Amino acid sequence: MTLTFHKFMTKIRNSRFAVSMIFAINGALFGTWASRIPAISNIHDLSPASLGLLIFLAGLSAVVAFSIFGRAADHYGAAFVTKLASSIFLPLTLIFIAYANSIWMLIAAIIFFGGIHGGIDVAMNAWAAEVERKNERPLMSSFHAMWSLG
Repeated sequence: MTLTFHKFMTKIRNSRFAVSMIFAINGALFGTWASRIPAISNIHDLSPASLGLLIFLAGLSAVVAFSIFGRAADHYGAAFVTKLASSIFLPLTLIFIAYANSIWMLIAAIIFFGGIHGGIDVAMNAWAAEVERKNERPLMSSFHAMWSLG
């Protein structure tokens, strides 16, 4: 009985650490994008209005992705969706932004980034809620603090 309880508690602690790290990594990747906005604007010679429209498109694609990733998290599990999107798709979006050599490629890359980032936000918060429920105490603020730390 004790061994089973010990394994259960270890799994909960590992899940809390994993969610904390996902939040920190996601925050770091978003910070990477945010720090590159002036350079991207200069490279593509964007006016303030054009840059504002690009950022709006990123937000709009995130809103569209919320329901898609929410359904995927319900169907496949929030942890799986978060890990898959964070480890493969989110880094790809930053690569696409970095190598966009035309305004149309940049628009597509920004839309892709916004959608993936917004979707991951939903999935990782769903995963965090699962871990919080299993720990039977409030943890959400510590997860979001890790995003800020990242």
